[in-house]
Amino acid sequence: MSFLSVAGSILRVGDAVAPEVASAMFSPAAGALVGLVLNGITSAEQSGNTTEQTVQDLLPAATSIVNTVLQAKGASVTIDPAQLSNALTQLASAMSLLAGAVKPAASAPAASATTA
Repeated sequence: MSFLSVAGSILRVGDAVAPEVASAMFSPAAGALVGLVLNGITSAEQSGNTTEQTVQDLLPAATSIVNTVLQAKGASVTIDPAQLSNALTQLASAMSLLAGAVKPAASAPAASATTA
């Protein structure tokens, strides 16, 4: 079943249909969730925590972010902690992959000084 099919069955708020509610949820919350996860994985790397422990530490804040955004749109939903945990784990993995894709530029060869 597609995301929008599932979202449509639970996120019908007034005249809003799933795409609008999903967009309302992810657009403003995306920055907050990405920032939360980025800070979490950065701290985890410095402290030696595992991704699993970091996700569990982030779960209450992530739940609050998602609930706040949806409640502001008039939605009354329940957040499944296991699914949110899975989503945060995947987001952390994706962010790690993205960070690994960025490599420092190769140093340009030193220009030789010439005199005329």
